[in-house]
Amino acid sequence: MYRFKDWQLSYRPGGWVRARETNGMVAYLQFRAAGPEGALRLDPHAVVVKSDEAISGRSWRRVPFTEIGLHAGIPEVRDVLLQPGEGSAPSVDALERYFTDTASKYEGLGSTIPYSAALVSDDPADPQTTLPAIRPPEGRITDDFLQEVAEAYLWFVAAKKAPAPGIAELSGTPVRTVHRWVSEARRREFLPPARRGQAG
Repeated sequence: MYRFKDWQLSYRPGGWVRARETNGMVAYLQFRAAGPEGALRLDPHAVVVKSDEAISGRSWRRVPFTEIGLHAGIPEVRDVLLQPGEGSAPSVDALERYFTDTASKYEGLGSTIPYSAALVSDDPADPQTTLPAIRPPEGRITDDFLQEVAEAYLWFVAAKKAPAPGIAELSGTPVRTVHRWVSEARRREFLPPARRGQAG
């Protein structure tokens, strides 16, 4: 087992990697061999994530896909991943069969999310990125909430709009409350320290 930062990696035949976040979620990735002979590489083709807390776009971004891929290329790791899966090894094909076998029963429930340029960018500071929803916390202010505040703040700065009034409108809270959130986000280092003349 390899460990880096806050994720522990374990490897099994059939191309499976388990990435377990300390006190967080678990991602299972299945890799397949790709590329020509002599330049073989492993590419991820399936991922299953489980978590005790609700999974969001932010939690997906915490999964270190690039680093997991680099570790999958370590020779002794690659040798294990390239072995055929054992009889009891899980299969993503079983999930596909489940959806196929029950399609007629639930065919009226399908949906389509239309393509939108606003969904292309991953950069929270890109004004084309969709704004995160800001829901005022019911209890204590969590790191997840402050991350949302920071992302919205950066969006408004990049769009050359005043962040605090914008976040106040998004969340339905007074601007003074938003200033407290922003100060706390700076204190916990979700935002850089304020500078004179900088939007706040």
